[in-house]
Amino acid sequence: MYRKAALEQVGGYDEDFSAFEDWDVQVALHRAGFQTDIIPRPGQIYRRHPESMSFTTSNAIRDQLVQQLLGKHAAMLSAEELRTALPVLTHLWKNAYEPSTSVSLQAYQ
Repeated sequence: MYRKAALEQVGGYDEDFSAFEDWDVQVALHRAGFQTDIIPRPGQIYRRHPESMSFTTSNAIRDQLVQQLLGKHAAMLSAEELRTALPVLTHLWKNAYEPSTSVSLQAYQ
């Protein structure tokens, strides 16, 4: 849930992203000085199924999406932070690490 004024200030969701636009808006809000947090209560129930975009589209291009996200916001990181982030991201991609519940659910399909 975001305040309308905050979303307007950061330009809303970036339509250049085919997925991960929620990640992008979180970074944009942070860069603009807004504080964000996660409320430890369910706010919605998100139905995922084998035809969900998470399963059919974004998983296949996940590395491209993360690179797009990092490329767009790399300027907010110092050279040292980039030197740290890139090997970590490479390691996570090589080992197929996925924090998303969507990927965990696929094991049960």
